[in-house]
Amino acid sequence: MRDTRAVPQFRIPGPLRRLSEGQITVTVEGTDLGAAIDALDTRYPGFKDRLLDQSVWPGARRQIKIRLMARRRLKLIFGPDMVKEPVIYQLGKQFELVTNIRRADVSKDQGWVLLEVTGEPDELDRGVEYLESRGVKVEPAEGDLVG
Repeated sequence: MRDTRAVPQFRIPGPLRRLSEGQITVTVEGTDLGAAIDALDTRYPGFKDRLLDQSVWPGARRQIKIRLMARRRLKLIFGPDMVKEPVIYQLGKQFELVTNIRRADVSKDQGWVLLEVTGEPDELDRGVEYLESRGVKVEPAEGDLVG
């Protein structure tokens, strides 16, 4: 199960936030990294020069870390043995993933959670493997996760 969508999103370090009008995270349109950087620079001029070292194009400056982030929308189904376990907390703690619970229905015997998970693609794979190894049923979630 690998429905991973690239998310052209930049986390702006403190010293550069003056360029992004104080925004910590900026999401842009773009089909690849170059297009995403161009879109960021169009919205907030000056970023491209600060991110890229033009003498080694298309290289990033040495102190800049650029990572491809992806997002998955998952439905987690918990049986009675797992419903009280903090697996979503552990997922965020053990892996470099950001979790966002969009909907849930949990009782003392069972439960399900619609979860958005963002991180590097390989880390997402490891996170899903972890959930499945703990006995959580993991399915792709489709459509609007809030309703």
